[in-house]
Amino acid sequence: MRTYHLLLADGDGPPARQIPFVAESPDFALVVAAQEQAGIRAELWDGARLLARLTKAAPDLWLLHPCSSGPSRTGEPAPGCGSDHLL
Repeated sequence: MRTYHLLLADGDGPPARQIPFVAESPDFALVVAAQEQAGIRAELWDGARLLARLTKAAPDLWLLHPCSSGPSRTGEPAPGCGSDHLL
């Protein structure tokens, strides 16, 4: 089991929320975030490594945005993530 975390932001509300979770694989993040509202943006992290950027489009539909994985420092976009990084 590994520890992952999600950063969630809706763009209009408070700063990103962090939700840590322990799972065998990162795909469990979709279960963790299942109750979030449409339009929420999420980043999935494995420690300091950004794994994915997602947007919830509908109750059971997540859009996966291109993003290279690799090391990142807090507050700076990870490689390939562009300027809409949540942090």
